[in-house]
Amino acid sequence: MSRTNSQHRNIPERQLKKQLAKLCKIILISIILLVCIAVTAFTLIIRHQNTLLTEQLMGTTVEDTKIALINTTQEKIENIAFNTATEIAEFLNQRDQDIMLLAELMPSNESYRVFSENRNSNRIPLYDEITFIDLDGQEMFKYVSDGSTKRSFPMNSEAVDITNNSNTFAGREDYWNALQALRPGEIFVSDVIGAPVGEGQHFEGIIRWATPVLDFDNEIAGFVTMALNHDHIMNIMESTVLFSNEHASNNIEALRNFMYIRNGSGIIVAHPRHEYILSDTAFSETPEQTYTLGSREVIPFFTGQFSHAQSNDTGFGLVSVIANADDFITPAVTLEEDLNTILSTSLSENMRFLLMISACIVLVAILVIIILIRAVPTVKIPTSSQTSGNQPERNDRHEY
Repeated sequence: MSRTNSQHRNIPERQLKKQLAKLCKIILISIILLVCIAVTAFTLIIRHQNTLLTEQLMGTTVEDTKIALINTTQEKIENIAFNTATEIAEFLNQRDQDIMLLAELMPSNESYRVFSENRNSNRIPLYDEITFIDLDGQEMFKYVSDGSTKRSFPMNSEAVDITNNSNTFAGREDYWNALQALRPGEIFVSDVIGAPVGEGQHFEGIIRWATPVLDFDNEIAGFVTMALNHDHIMNIMESTVLFSNEHASNNIEALRNFMYIRNGSGIIVAHPRHEYILSDTAFSETPEQTYTLGSREVIPFFTGQFSHAQSNDTGFGLVSVIANADDFITPAVTLEEDLNTILSTSLSENMRFLLMISACIVLVAILVIIILIRAVPTVKIPTSSQTSGNQPERNDRHEY
């Protein structure tokens, strides 16, 4: 009888446990779903905020930095071009002074030698030759520098008739007509004279000055000329420090940051890659335009200011500087990368924090459910005997 009563007593307990377990399962699943929804919502909110912040930072800080860097670099380009043009102008004006001094000397090979050697301050002679030409175009006196760098077209040490162009340097000079048009005190200055070269070859060129020489009656007795070694123009250009070492400097091979000089007609007269000299463009083989940050053409440098043969006001040439934008916005690119790293780190930290909170909530929920399930056996469930004992006694006595 007691065994039967015990079995009857355990049935409600098992039913209660089962119902409680089912309820706890529903509660746990609901909590997990709610946590997942909350985590997803917070993640989307954080990502949206990070996106807005990224767009704001990239649209202001980074872009402003790029603009500031470009503006600063363009100012540097203008200053470099201006200073180089000024330096070349001063150098060429000194050549104007030299030709006027030569016109005062008594023409002779010796006087021209002494004058030339006094002007040499480095291993490259300043003048490849100095000549005196009579009124018929015949060279009467001539000094050719021993240290001339001309190899493909050596300077002719013999006196020649310059009215025949083939007798001139590289067979490319035609200055006799210009000399005949000069008046006393006027100067003729040629363009860069030389032959185009191939890739990797050294350009050999000259710039010729000339002015009348007067006799004792102040009549024109002939003309003195001097041939400036073109290497000196190249040295001024190539020795100019374009930018600080933090950027790619005068990279001749890549042609990313460089300076070049062209005359008033647009012909290149100096370029770090010599094959471009005497061409009408600096961009005939490589697409530097795609890299162009700025091409600033500043003051023309002028010479031959006494010559009526130079009727235009463009002077001898213009200096231009080309720069690769990528080389100068590097700090802005680095800033952009740093910001992306910071924002990504912030997002990861927020995600870890959310996951930790979510895990804690789930663990607490599981712990509460375990406690509830374990607490079931301690609940007192009334038995059938107790139930019947609590009911009022029946009156079995019948009245007859």
